[in-house]
Amino acid sequence: MDFEPDRFAFSYARAFCFASSGNAYDATQTDAAISRGAILLIASERIVGLADTWPIAVTQAHGALHQIAPGRFADLGALVAEFGISESDFLEAAQLARELGFALDPTLEALLGSLL
Repeated sequence: MDFEPDRFAFSYARAFCFASSGNAYDATQTDAAISRGAILLIASERIVGLADTWPIAVTQAHGALHQIAPGRFADLGALVAEFGISESDFLEAAQLARELGFALDPTLEALLGSLL
């Protein structure tokens, strides 16, 4: 039976799960199924990230993923424009990290502000 999310009264987010942040980084470079903005979950390192040419962590722990540079972005709109990843992708990844009890990257947390 096919999964039909519109039939249910809940939302979901798809995440690609990896054993290490290094594996996640490599997969974003080689696996066509992982598109820009896809959620990356590396539970063993307490990392949630987003796929990109240079995949970025939304959590304080980042491992092999890149971090958002503190002070570089005036607001969330500037971050979205720079990375070409949607606001909703950043928000979904941050919400997943919070639900798992992972500390968010303080720079992203400040940019998301009241959206969280």
